[in-house]
Amino acid sequence: MTALASEMSVTIKSLISSEMKALKTEITEVKESLSFINKEYEEFRQQHQSAIGTIEMLQSENLEMKSTIASLSRRVNHLEQQARMCNIEIHKAVGCKINPEDIHKCTRIAKLDPTGSRPRSIVVQLSSPRVRDEFLAAAVNYNRSKIRKEEKLNTSDIGITGEKKPIFIAEHLSPANKALHAAARSRARERNYKYVWVRNGKIFVRKDDHSDYILVKDMSSLKKLV
Repeated sequence: MTALASEMSVTIKSLISSEMKALKTEITEVKESLSFINKEYEEFRQQHQSAIGTIEMLQSENLEMKSTIASLSRRVNHLEQQARMCNIEIHKAVGCKINPEDIHKCTRIAKLDPTGSRPRSIVVQLSSPRVRDEFLAAAVNYNRSKIRKEEKLNTSDIGITGEKKPIFIAEHLSPANKALHAAARSRARERNYKYVWVRNGKIFVRKDDHSDYILVKDMSSLKKLV
């Protein structure tokens, strides 16, 4: 082998060796990059799984909280209604004779609609639910004895002169039950239900004289009225 050929061989080997070193370095860097990416991906995956777990836990807690709030709302409404068991609510005036000792308290309450033309209701706290029921029954019987609507209990019956204004007597409902009662009356009109009434703070509807009564427990119950 000539000196030139020998020199060229050494040069080629040197170039190949240099290229191999560079290639190995690039491969090492690629491996390190892939390792870093895999590590980052694994951390992201774990964070994602943790986030999903947190979301599921929060959703479960949210459902539990909604259930608890609904339960507490029902209990508060029940307690509010229980506190009104001896009360009657009178619109315009009261027209029933009872013993003075049976009246514990009498007051006007604020209107739901301050701009409305109807006067504020009067709430009378009686001595017991029995006295309340007797009072309500007397008002119902009085109105049933009248054929014409304008003859039913009104302001002229208690000596108020001028235009006759009807007197409405009802159980004193809690705010939630009052809203439910209003919604039940509206739904009953839409579905041609003949009767809507309140008994001991509970709301009932009846389609006609031949159908069974339905207890309206909450707003969702009204959807079942067909």
